[in-house]
Amino acid sequence: MRTLAAIEHPAWLCVGDFNETLYATEHFSRAIRPEWQMRAFREAVEDCSLTDLGWSGVEYTWDNGQMGVANVKARLDRAFGDELFVITFAHYRVRHIVSAESDHCFVFVEFRKEEHVERAKGARQFRYEDVWKTHVDYDKLILDKWQRGAGQQGLSGVVDALSNLQTNLSVWGAKEFG
Repeated sequence: MRTLAAIEHPAWLCVGDFNETLYATEHFSRAIRPEWQMRAFREAVEDCSLTDLGWSGVEYTWDNGQMGVANVKARLDRAFGDELFVITFAHYRVRHIVSAESDHCFVFVEFRKEEHVERAKGARQFRYEDVWKTHVDYDKLILDKWQRGAGQQGLSGVVDALSNLQTNLSVWGAKEFG
């Protein structure tokens, strides 16, 4: 028989709708959130030795959908990890993704043991240079390249137009500005 101490501890990741905020800044409404409720939630998280893994994306993960002063927003959906998770998966990212199907955001957690960059070998990331707009031909170039790229309707047309514009701007910018 093995004792509890001899059992290997798994890394814990807890993701979901916790129906409470940790802090008053995570709640937006006319009514003030009771501090005792938030404190109780913080204490429960601490008792479980969990750490809030942070987020990127929209600030509030739930919205009651009402207008004006009746609107309530809160960060209810989140991801927590224990110390072993944070050490084992040092390269993690938590994103809030807006959903048209729900009044809550999706919480997407991506984690790896090692840092991994997905980029084609030799591919360069597009960077817009603010100085480009000072060039006398800038407006004409943008209009021309956008219209040439937008051959399809809908989102595909926008993607094609942006791709065409980025490629042409990169070449033109290197030629004109070095």
